Amino acid sequence: MEEVFFVMRKGLEERIIILEAKLESIQFFLRELLVKLEKIDSLEFPKEEGEEKVKSQTEAKQVVDIKAEDGAVLAKAYISNGEIVIEPQKDFDVNYPAFKKFFVEKFLAAKVNKDRERAILNEITPDQILTYRIYDKNGTLKQILIRNYREERRLKEIHHAVKWSLQKAYEKQSSNPVPKSEDWKKSAVEENVNPYSF
Repeated sequence: MEEVFFVMRKGLEERIIILEAKLESIQFFLRELLVKLEKIDSLEFPKEEGEEKVKSQTEAKQVVDIKAEDGAVLAKAYISNGEIVIEPQKDFDVNYPAFKKFFVEKFLAAKVNKDRERAILNEITPDQILTYRIYDKNGTLKQILIRNYREERRLKEIHHAVKWSLQKAYEKQSSNPVPKSEDWKKSAVEENVNPYSF
């Protein structure tokens, strides 16, 4: 009987040792994860309002007109390596739902969150995470600065999303509303679409 208890006790002690080793491993992983999250948080740009525009148009390697369906130029996109500066050519309310709720809080925020997840998994480095700033003056949108878009596919998606949101704001402001634009998601995944044809 004592031999049985001895074997059981030994088995439990071995099990405790294994569990303690696993716990130590999990604690180490969590510490590493916390360090990465702190680094990631420190890299995110605040979405400050009312600041002066920070990028010169002369720095862009490519300039693209983002046009409404009636041909009006809604904004100009200045594209350089890994960075896009979008400057509206009309007065748009920075709090207009199609812009604030969709483009900023849903579209851009989703891209940032996705990059954070990839950074945690070591698929990209923390300094490759997409970041953005929105500049306005007295509630009027003045500039959108987006860094680390990285991929051509993402560049297309950003173009289509900002065009869709500004088109909606333009339709709202216009006394003669233009026809609704095609769904931006459908446009973003169309094959053989020139990403710069707006």
